Amino acid sequence: MARFGFLPLVFGLACFVGCTSDGNLEFLGYTTRPPFDPSITRIYIPHFENFTYMRGMEFQLKKALIEEINRRPSPMKITMHRDQADAELIGKIVSRRKQVILYNQQLETRDAELQIGVEMSYLDLRPGRQGLSLLTPEGQKRVDRDPLEPIVIDPKNPPVVLITPTTTYIPELGGSNASAEAYLARQLAKQVVNMMESYR
Repeated sequence: MARFGFLPLVFGLACFVGCTSDGNLEFLGYTTRPPFDPSITRIYIPHFENFTYMRGMEFQLKKALIEEINRRPSPMKITMHRDQADAELIGKIVSRRKQVILYNQQLETRDAELQIGVEMSYLDLRPGRQGLSLLTPEGQKRVDRDPLEPIVIDPKNPPVVLITPTTTYIPELGGSNASAEAYLARQLAKQVVNMMESYR
């Protein structure tokens, strides 16, 4: 009889652990569901547009995004063909701001701050979901919508999220505009890929 004493414990745990329809487990707010949408496997990233005088930053941002996506343990891979992609990641550099925080005794820059503003759009390209923004919970949760319901999206003005990474650097310690721009590219890539995680 004692050997069956663990059955109430097993039954009690089974009440708390729920198996979802996609085969993952949920327990006390924790889940085995992956953070990225497993149905999105191919990402298309066109060249970034650059509306500032900071030439070359658009190439750094695209390269940093590709490296960050490839670094993460996710099913997403980069494709060079938009018609084969499940989603499209569009970026526009819209602002650049440099501010001197502190001068030294020779009126040279001792501490400076650099900020860029980038408008990002992460659009679904799958049938029945074309044009939905995947960077917002509203766009990601519209999974059960009627596939015949039309989605009116202006291709010239897709839904955007403004991201403004900021960093400081000290020229006297070897910091420069180039090192600050490289850091901003990595920070923006991390933030964008974090936002690409599924809200579901």
